[in-house]
Formats: sequence, C-alpha cells, structure tokens
Amino acid sequence: MDTFVYFHAVNPENSITEAAQNQAAEWLRTYDVIICLEPEGGVDIQDDGIRAQDEKYLSLIQSGFRNVIDKYALDIKDKILFCNSAQVFDSTKRENLVNLVEARMQKPVLV
Repeated sequence: MDTFVYFHAVNPENSITEAAQNQAAEWLRTYDVIICLEPEGGVDIQDDGIRAQDEKYLSLIQSGFRNVIDKYALDIKDKILFCNSAQVFDSTKRENLVNLVEARMQKPVLV
C-alpha cells in the first residue's frame, strides 16, 4: 500500500495508480494486523538524508493513508493498529507495541 499512496500523492490524476491502489486495498483484507505508523506531534523533522523534509508533502502522505483506510478499510478497521514513532524508537514502548501486535495476531486454534 505504501508505494501506491506515495505515488498517487504526487500523481493524483493518474488512473493507473488509482487502479493499482484499488488492487492493493483488496490485499489489506488478507492481513491479520495492519500497522499504521503516524508521526508524533511535537517532534522536529530530522534531516537524515532519506526522508522528506517538506511538511506539506508529509501531511499529504499521512492524509493519503487515512483516505485509503477511510475509503477501503472501514470493514477491517479492527485489524488496524495505529501507533506513533515513540512506540517504535523507545525501547519500553516498543516492547509494549510488540506485545500488542502479537496479541492481535493470535488466532483461535481450529479443531
């Protein structure tokens, strides 16, 4: 889904990206857990030589993911786990996040 959201954000009128995004959205239903990592407020954008620095572009991408979820994933919203960067980069919070993901991935055993 990432590739399509990023590409569609800069090529919104492109019917090919829209079709690919529709197909990718169908794949969302095949996952047990979907992790949506969102930026944490109050944290300055770091120039790491890889990530975009433009706040408008970053906001466009974030809203692109939200739009995909709102448009395609309302029926599977219980599979989506929203988290922020602090939950990934802080070791204690990361452990809690991993436990939460593992708990969500538990499936009943079929007998």
